Amino acid sequence: GLVEDAFMAHTTVALCAVVGEPDAYAGELPVAYVTLKPGAAIDAAALLLAVAPTVYEWPACPKRVLILDTMPMTAIGKIYKPALRLRAIETKLTEMLEGVAPGRELAVTGEERSGGQTALVNISGDDSATVREAVRQRLVAIAVAYEIRFGSSSPGL
Repeated sequence: GLVEDAFMAHTTVALCAVVGEPDAYAGELPVAYVTLKPGAAIDAAALLLAVAPTVYEWPACPKRVLILDTMPMTAIGKIYKPALRLRAIETKLTEMLEGVAPGRELAVTGEERSGGQTALVNISGDDSATVREAVRQRLVAIAVAYEIRFGSSSPGL
């Protein structure tokens, strides 16, 4: 698309894909995932500052840029956007849930399921109605399916 082309025109960018990140107000906001050319170095904020003025439609301009070491690809060499959407969900929900379970570890893992994409919210320690309700309150406005799992044996902890 036009936004991806704007990033690809930057001298440091090897690959770019723009996907929707869940947002409580807009439903989704664009987020760009990029890989850099070998030897290239730029931070995400500087890259966004450089590219944003070249994106003609301001609402389409990504609100966040994440630089990846490798881009998820399909068997035929196309960028695999569902994997990037899962990463966007993980990033956003991790931010939204920061501090929701004091003294506990929390990890969000995106998962492909037959019905779409689901976020697994893994929280260390025993099941807690208080923590469940705090998570529900934080995520009530986000259109993302999620499941809460307690215990120390949860993936990612």
